[in-house]
Amino acid sequence: MRYNRDYSSVSGLYLSGESFSVDAGWTEPCFRGAIDAVIHICEKTSAQFNGGFEIADYPHYQAGP
Repeated sequence: MRYNRDYSSVSGLYLSGESFSVDAGWTEPCFRGAIDAVIHICEKTSAQFNGGFEIADYPHYQAGP
């Protein structure tokens, strides 16, 4: 859940899909994972978000070992 936020800018790998989601099911978690990956790609490449969105508005999950 934190890989895209913490490590993707270094590794260049963005994870997306049902197996990387905290939600049960398939369709909604898959779409959320794709959105998460795109948001972090945009943030790490200094892209500008539309509509006043900022990365600080995006939820940060607190995952532990």
